[in-house]
Amino acid sequence: QVDKALAVCRSKGAWRPGYSTPAAGVREFVATAARRRCWHVRGDGGTYLCVEGFCSCRSFVSRVTAQVPLCKHLLAVRLAQELDLVQTTEVKDEHFAQLLMT
Repeated sequence: QVDKALAVCRSKGAWRPGYSTPAAGVREFVATAARRRCWHVRGDGGTYLCVEGFCSCRSFVSRVTAQVPLCKHLLAVRLAQELDLVQTTEVKDEHFAQLLMT
């Protein structure tokens, strides 16, 4: 699982309009006023939403029921933070709320 999480951390996407760098495998969003954080993590089946202690992937749900609340996406967030591989974007609180619903 660590190897897969490291691969996610180091993945880069295609160049996108409006961004100066390719989308990182782990993107952090910080709400300007509330200072809350969430992460979008690229995975095999798409992009997953991670917040502290939660991931939107199927694996997370099955791991929680098995009392192992850590999927490769949450591990990738932790590793990317330690390795300084997170692309951070500060957003208005209203936009942050929308990110939590996508």
